[in-house]
Amino acid sequence: NKTTPYEVYIKALFELEKESIEYRMNRNFNNKSVIDLTEFQEDAVKRVYSRLNRYNGVIVADSVGLGKTWIAKKVIEEYGIFNRKGYIVVCPAQLRDNMWVPELRGIGLPDYIISQEYLSNNVDNIRELIRSHTERKPEDIELIVVDESHNFRNSLSNRWEALYSLIEECTTETNSPKLILLTATPINNSIWDLYYQIMLITRNNNTAFMKDNIPDLKEYFKDIEKSGDVSRLEILLNQIAIRRTRQYIKAKYPDATIGGKKITFPKRNLKSLNYKLNETYRGLYQEIADKIENDLNMAYYHLESKYKFGSIDDLEAGRMQGLAGIFKTVLLKRLESSVEAFRKSIIKQIHFLEIFKDFFFNREMLFTKTFFNKYINSETENIEGFNIEDYVDVDKISSNEVKEIDLRNYDVESFKKDLEEDIKILKELYEDTIAITPDKDAKLNTFKEKLYELSRDNNKIIVFSYFTDTLNYIYDEIIQDTKYLGKLDMNIEKIDGSTPPKRREKIVSTFMGETPTLEEEEIDIIFSTDVLSEGQNLQKAKYLINYDLHWNPTRMIQRAGRIDRLGSPFDEIEIYNFFPEDELEELLRLVGRLQSKIRDINDSIGLDASVLGETIQPKVFGTLKIMREGSEQEQEKLMNELEQENFGGSEKFWLPLKEFIDKNSLQLLQNLPYGIKSGLHKEGIKGVFYSFRYKTDDKFKDYHYWLLYDIEKKQWIEDKGEILDYIKCKEDTPRVFNEEIDIYKLYDEAVELIKSKFISFMAAQTVHENRENKMIRTIIDELFYFRQEYEYEYEDPETVQRIDDLLNKIDQLILTKKRMQDIRKIWRSYLKEEINFKKFLSTMLEYFEGKKVLSSQKYKPFKQENLNLVCIDVIS
Repeated sequence: NKTTPYEVYIKALFELEKESIEYRMNRNFNNKSVIDLTEFQEDAVKRVYSRLNRYNGVIVADSVGLGKTWIAKKVIEEYGIFNRKGYIVVCPAQLRDNMWVPELRGIGLPDYIISQEYLSNNVDNIRELIRSHTERKPEDIELIVVDESHNFRNSLSNRWEALYSLIEECTTETNSPKLILLTATPINNSIWDLYYQIMLITRNNNTAFMKDNIPDLKEYFKDIEKSGDVSRLEILLNQIAIRRTRQYIKAKYPDATIGGKKITFPKRNLKSLNYKLNETYRGLYQEIADKIENDLNMAYYHLESKYKFGSIDDLEAGRMQGLAGIFKTVLLKRLESSVEAFRKSIIKQIHFLEIFKDFFFNREMLFTKTFFNKYINSETENIEGFNIEDYVDVDKISSNEVKEIDLRNYDVESFKKDLEEDIKILKELYEDTIAITPDKDAKLNTFKEKLYELSRDNNKIIVFSYFTDTLNYIYDEIIQDTKYLGKLDMNIEKIDGSTPPKRREKIVSTFMGETPTLEEEEIDIIFSTDVLSEGQNLQKAKYLINYDLHWNPTRMIQRAGRIDRLGSPFDEIEIYNFFPEDELEELLRLVGRLQSKIRDINDSIGLDASVLGETIQPKVFGTLKIMREGSEQEQEKLMNELEQENFGGSEKFWLPLKEFIDKNSLQLLQNLPYGIKSGLHKEGIKGVFYSFRYKTDDKFKDYHYWLLYDIEKKQWIEDKGEILDYIKCKEDTPRVFNEEIDIYKLYDEAVELIKSKFISFMAAQTVHENRENKMIRTIIDELFYFRQEYEYEYEDPETVQRIDDLLNKIDQLILTKKRMQDIRKIWRSYLKEEINFKKFLSTMLEYFEGKKVLSSQKYKPFKQENLNLVCIDVIS
């Protein structure tokens, strides 16, 4: 029988996924696993292993509530129990004791866990940190599991650098630890969130996917960002990620069971809670919003324009304008969240400006970028524990937070006028809101009515707010209203970033009924900030209330995932979202205008990721409207799209194989020989498809080439995602083979194309990537100049040796974005003559001390005998 186009299609896919499908854990199967997984989780485990073997890392990005923790536990069990290998779990502090400690102890393993927060605070002490947390040497660690890995999306953060250093510390010439990243939301703001997580897997190597036809990962992401076509990520995601959504699991695993019981998902019902924002602000909402947008000078942020001498630093001026926009956005978010959050922000800003005024005019001192980043981050709640009052006493301020200035360089009168005008307007805003007591707060009253209504059926409730000030306000008002509390007749607890871990663990376990309690100790309602929005299983709750608007829809999915989970005891769950009834459109327009200005500034100069925070994407405005006004079908579609958005589709290479095996058998797939050929008819293209496998010493690291020659355009297509659409067909697709096309001549061209790729691989190995950077090249030139001086002029062999040591380090070390930033600071100090050459040399060597030198991946020359033709498909 002649080969059908369907068999070619399936054969090409099988070669890509063969190792995942055939993989069996390399251990004695008499060892009984204590972890019971459902079918789709078992499928994921197999694919995790194949990707760990191929790339040393994998992103498990299944939607919330599908059991990513269980998939990771199965792999940890394999490493820790059956193979006696070292492992580390890195997770948010709130998930350490609440979740990961009991999960690991439950399968008989020690809790080798480091919190993300503790890790980032110990970036210079990684080796000792590993020893103290695992009782092992770093080089004995063979598996690192990172939970909620989207927290490592900013490569300039201490957190990212610390995790990178931990991975590097565990890496030797003979041991490269496997990395599992767990996140339901790998993309929060942009595709670069995903890029920097992948950089942890590739050890900051942009050529890691060279053999998957992605020669430079950074350029690949730039091209995708420029095109706006995120679906082009599919081929990369197929290589390194596992991503299934809830609707995918329901459709493709309809009969999946766990513990003999069929799995079910609750139905999600989105509900709107409308309130009148203008009524909350006693008819002054529009006036307050106008003052924020149009009247506030934000004088502090425009200080650069008051400089009298020399040219204005456009970069600094643009950065401060961007920060002014961010601060106004924060004020509007707090205005919507609650009267109390808005009031507290206004008070803090008044205090800040009065302290700043004293420093500037009386002490001739200016707050630096370091201080201001802390201040903005405290307002956006990226950091806690910042108190503006601590800055009244100059002796308590660290030297990097203030600098001396000369007032004669500034237009003092004009600046003072603008600053005092701002203080006056802020005081007016405070006066506008001081009379709004809780009993007159329309939003709070709407909330109390709904909370009472939901409490009547005795099901548990979660209440989320983004701002701690709002959370404290609504919690305190309910607790202090004894009459209402008695009527409510439910036990309430509150959790925020300041709640001690043990206390948080106790609240959650009591809420979930996991610890024996007296009836009066039971917890029925939890009020929480987003410290509970990640990882936590709170499925004993039927209701979830979001007290403020969702400026980031990703956060809504994370929160909903706390109760919308596999195995929920409820057939339906209800998610309530607050909306300002009459003012939503105007609020969205106002915030949209501010965000547009911030984006323009960011596009031209680049703002710090640390203060840019969660930028509001334009799509958010449409999302909020559907959440408030959409039909049930539109809302369900929205939730599904949000789950899949920016990161769906990598299953299209895997799913046809699963369906084939379910219907036929694995044996049938394995029996399809190499070299088969067929043909089919497709509209819009005429050409020949070739699939090759280039064998290496390790089958997991074999190269897979898909090449399709477009006869009309006379060019080769190499994108697997695009090619898949051309060869995809059904079992009954007729075989159409165009004999006129010279498949052998094109075969020779395809082989030559692959050979040329190997020449590129070999050439890339000879390039010192660090020397491609302009600043690094300038530093190297400076080092060579002084090397000559110290060798021949000063005859100082010790300094010559130290220069050589630094040159070697610069060539061999992996320079992450954060490391480049640190080097730039040292280099600037030298250029400004704040330090001399010898101090520069010693500072650089000290900075590089303890950082590991690792050899990069080596490519071997092309060998014709290693190249195998998998299949050919003639498309006409």
